[in-house]
Amino acid sequence: MDFILLVIAQGILKNSATYIRITCAAATGAVWACIVEMGVIKNLFVRDILTYIVVSAVMAFICSGRCGVLKLIKSVFTFIVLAATVGGVAGLLYWNTSVGYLFRTVAMDSTGLFICLLAAMLTLTIVLRQLLVQKVYSGKLHNVKIDFGEVVLDVKGLADTGNVLCDQVCKKPVHVIEKSCIEKAFDGKTCIDKDCLKLHYVPFNSVGCRNGCMPVIMAKKICIYECGDNDCKDSKKCICLENVPVGISKLKLSSDGMYQMLINSEVMR
Repeated sequence: MDFILLVIAQGILKNSATYIRITCAAATGAVWACIVEMGVIKNLFVRDILTYIVVSAVMAFICSGRCGVLKLIKSVFTFIVLAATVGGVAGLLYWNTSVGYLFRTVAMDSTGLFICLLAAMLTLTIVLRQLLVQKVYSGKLHNVKIDFGEVVLDVKGLADTGNVLCDQVCKKPVHVIEKSCIEKAFDGKTCIDKDCLKLHYVPFNSVGCRNGCMPVIMAKKICIYECGDNDCKDSKKCICLENVPVGISKLKLSSDGMYQMLINSEVMR
């Protein structure tokens, strides 16, 4: 149940936590539930404070990783409201409807049926989260074709309003791509000559948390397809740019794998 609630909450909060993180957070909640049921903590006030604030905050932190205090509070509040809502509805159905009667008399007496129902609930929850994630990214994801000359790379890009990075050398907006994509594209190619790609570095800041110098290479041409279609017969459906700086990120940009590139907001205006 912790896993199901956390998956739904991540979709509502528009977070992209991986299922591994969600599973770890759910396991933490499950262990704490066992401790509570064992009666280790006698004081009800202390138990509720630990459950609804401390443990919920730990679960939120596991899902979100490093995040601000406001985001952590928002996550905890969402978890509590969601748990109360789902728990209340489930309790109402369980004790006052035929659904609860069938579950108590049929499902609980059949291990196979119980496992099938649980698997169906988990599958439905994961599908629901994916639909929520798709809704969050609606209109923001684009097919991007990057031409480095001898190598042409096709990736999914996210139009990121937070990416305002500018290359001070060529005075152009910088797009950011995952390093793994570049390594895979240039594997065994002779064109990876640093001089050919005009390798240089651009200073950056990331959400006030870290800063440094990002390696940047130049692409001969980049096409951003607005319609999600690689056919650019209609010029209104795509944006084509020449001599474009492309920053290389060592970190994975999308934990859910929905995109591999951050499109600079400047070119989308």
